[in-house]
Amino acid sequence: MTPVRVDDEGPLPDDVSAALESGARALIVTDRAQNPTGAVVSGPRARALRSVLRGHPETLLIEDDHGHGIVDRPLHALAGTTRTWAFVRSAAKAYGPDLRLAVLTGDAVTLDRVRGRQRLGPGWVTRITQRAVARLWAEEAVDTRRWPPRTPPAATR
Repeated sequence: MTPVRVDDEGPLPDDVSAALESGARALIVTDRAQNPTGAVVSGPRARALRSVLRGHPETLLIEDDHGHGIVDRPLHALAGTTRTWAFVRSAAKAYGPDLRLAVLTGDAVTLDRVRGRQRLGPGWVTRITQRAVARLWAEEAVDTRRWPPRTPPAATR
């Protein structure tokens, strides 16, 4: 593991470049609400990071957007810059730590590898939980940028 410094705009491109040049094969980026700094990848920083990543197309890029719905800053995703990538948006931060559910997208190879790993364990979340999170996201029920929600959740109607 190679550390990469982070400022208010996200990972420092020179540090990312140095890490990849020294042999790092993967990069994990928290796009918004980086812990513990609260950093958010800015538009200019995303462009600089994409430039670095284009020079290392075999890097596995993993983006964690756990701040979706609770951060009022725009997303500047890096996904798709490298051949293998995954973009994860979880529900635990916005809706509570007991709600261990996320959506994932990525390139075909990476998604196939994730599916294979999930087959090794229980790898399932109840349909009730899945539907509840899908509804919360669809209704923007906990999106702080739109609070209070346009329509109250069904349970409070």
